[in-house]
Amino acid sequence: MVAVVAESAASAIVRLAENAANVAAEASGDLPDSWSEAAAVTRATWGRAVRHRLIYTVVDVDPLAPVVMEWSRRLMGQEHELELAIGASNPPDPPDFYLVDEHLGHPLVDWYLGHLRSLSPGRVVPVRLDPDSISHALGSLGYGPPFPSGKDLAATARDFVPLPGLSIMTGEHTFD
Repeated sequence: MVAVVAESAASAIVRLAENAANVAAEASGDLPDSWSEAAAVTRATWGRAVRHRLIYTVVDVDPLAPVVMEWSRRLMGQEHELELAIGASNPPDPPDFYLVDEHLGHPLVDWYLGHLRSLSPGRVVPVRLDPDSISHALGSLGYGPPFPSGKDLAATARDFVPLPGLSIMTGEHTFD
């Protein structure tokens, strides 16, 4: 199970699955602004994804997206419902890997390439958002410690605050 995190990854993962015999794709499309509605969409998408029996199943939404959405709002000083999202969303366990669009903006880049990557460096990979790059990344996935359960990982949103001005280095790319 692989989450492809980007502003919009649906078309890239669908094209990849159409051209690769060992890849299935589940696309949720754009998430609603409400964390509770986003949780329902996310849960349904991951419910469909776990039914695939191919080597790789790529999904265009993080199962923790509702929590990350509220974490981002809190970090940006907006009204948020982080505690409700953590407590009530009952997120499924995270995927085995995250492929993260190398152009993902702040604050999401801090969560994925900062926080999640610090928890399991080999399981969070920056990638260009096109089918060939995603395919290449799938073929060269590493390994590392697994992520905590979905509930435990969601709870880490309470305490994670990125350092101001810290650049996240990923290979040849710098994310600010």
